[in-house]
Amino acid sequence: MCLEHSLALSYFIYGLKLNVNVEIPGLNPDKTVHENPDIEIILGSIPKEILKAASQPEDLYYSDQGLSGQGDTASGQPSLVVNTIANGEYFHFRYQAGVDFICDKRARQIWGKWDSCLEIKDVVAYLLSPILGFCLRLRGITCLHASGVEVNGTAIALSGPSGVGKSTLAAAFAAAGHRVLSDDVIPLKLVGDEFYAVAGYPHIRLYPNSFKNLEGIPNELPELMSDWDKCYLDLTTTSYEFRQGSSPLKVIYLLDWNTESGKGKIEICQMAPGAAVSLLAANTYRNELLDSGMKRKEFLFLCQLAKSIPVKKIRPVDDINEVPNLLEAIISDSKQM
Repeated sequence: MCLEHSLALSYFIYGLKLNVNVEIPGLNPDKTVHENPDIEIILGSIPKEILKAASQPEDLYYSDQGLSGQGDTASGQPSLVVNTIANGEYFHFRYQAGVDFICDKRARQIWGKWDSCLEIKDVVAYLLSPILGFCLRLRGITCLHASGVEVNGTAIALSGPSGVGKSTLAAAFAAAGHRVLSDDVIPLKLVGDEFYAVAGYPHIRLYPNSFKNLEGIPNELPELMSDWDKCYLDLTTTSYEFRQGSSPLKVIYLLDWNTESGKGKIEICQMAPGAAVSLLAANTYRNELLDSGMKRKEFLFLCQLAKSIPVKKIRPVDDINEVPNLLEAIISDSKQM
């Protein structure tokens, strides 16, 4: 795990300019190195002075015990522990899988190291969503836990908790010829009085049983990381389109699987702004890692968002064969606004 420290490769992801010391598997670097990057990333080592600080007692910031409250089901240990070190100057992410990341509180630098049994692709899977997602939040950028697609020049956000079908639906949009903005994380920016959805990177993460037999999606896709059942759809191939940059946000759909779902009829209903804010807050990315000040700023941003952008609940039919109909229902509904 002794990698070069020269920040010779650059990427543009989530609206951030990144300089990195190692190629990120599956992504094409920019042609020129950024002179003033937003974040510098070194994978493979952590500076001695920061390791020394990390060897001292750390202050617990967050511990992920999982849905059961019992941590990782095999070991009983938390799947993730986040501590602050050096009097709060840095955040230390310790994943039970054997991956460590440290970032400074201004989200200007990230270092990562990992167990020798892991591959770089395993590490990158943590970097691209959880770690960069947290850095976006440190920078004051509100992010929806959502997939984003572009229809007729404007962005549609498909939001909801993990496992609700956001990525499957985004893949269906891609297969139907629509451009995909992002999967899992959508940074939002306000320009004047208009909200924009910012692009992520050209992959859609999928569970194997979530896309089998969907038209336009191969039945076999490359694995995302070792010993994990997720795989990914590469949007840089000639079959699909990835929307770089940003796109005006038109509508947010909250996928709502409740007791009424799955009864043979897709239902879409618009929410009042006041009711929408609480559900949006529950579906922002990495909201469990926000401190009280960050939560207050997010709440004000979401209030403005809910007043400006329609937020709708959508109740799908519990049948993967109904995904094309769900896609058409969303397109038809969005055209009416």
